[in-house]
Amino acid sequence: DEMRGLTEDSLIVGRRLSERGMEDATTQLADVVGKGAFRSVIVTSRRLHPAGAVWQGLQTIVACPLTDDDVDPYVATYAPEAERTQVRQRITPLVAGRRDISPLFLRFAIEQAMSGEVTSTNILDLVFQYVEALRSGRVDLSADDMLRAAAIAATEAVRESLAPREFEQAHLRGVLVQEADRLAFMNASSTAPVEPARVIELLIQCGLVNRNKINRRLQFAYDPVAEHLAAWRTAHQTAAGAVAPLQARILQSPDTGIARAMAEIETALAV
Repeated sequence: DEMRGLTEDSLIVGRRLSERGMEDATTQLADVVGKGAFRSVIVTSRRLHPAGAVWQGLQTIVACPLTDDDVDPYVATYAPEAERTQVRQRITPLVAGRRDISPLFLRFAIEQAMSGEVTSTNILDLVFQYVEALRSGRVDLSADDMLRAAAIAATEAVRESLAPREFEQAHLRGVLVQEADRLAFMNASSTAPVEPARVIELLIQCGLVNRNKINRRLQFAYDPVAEHLAAWRTAHQTAAGAVAPLQARILQSPDTGIARAMAEIETALAV
């Protein structure tokens, strides 16, 4: 049904293939590519393309982290010309000397610099500010509970494979219900509780989480945001004395995005 009305000149984008919660997602896309019905197909994934003749015709482009040399072009793209010099000065402490800058966080830093001084060089703080910007004036949920719900959702998104994937709404609701039994989620004025099902809708409404129109599963709009929120929640639980079962798996996979995020957080906690 989703292909109805498309022609051979249509551009098909298979976005975040490795994060799909559907086991046959790769097979379905391979079938589309193999039939040659479309001239142009773009597939994004954290993993290399599968073996098989159908994939050999695709050109592989590896997206690498940004370096300090890439900052000026990003500023020129996302900041108005009159503000570029000031924005560049404000974000310099965040990017100076780094060889592994995330494009997403560079955009976050630029957006913050356009609204005022960059108050922190900590990437996690940029995530917190992004979450608060999505909440403030948009959804009726307290700031602390917005962050708490976002971190819980992020943890469930990475739990299965240590990389953000689609996850079931019913599962997240069950986890939030257990959390609410311990400490209720409150509205922005802290005058009334917000039911867990409503919390999920608010996360979707503000754009932090998206709902797949086909299978109704949930997925974070930005994977690095999910990784940092999940790493923060896991590290926070450990710091509070509760051992998170997820932490051991993260530490055994140091090359994953969530492990790198956790290392940054634990370094900050140790200071």
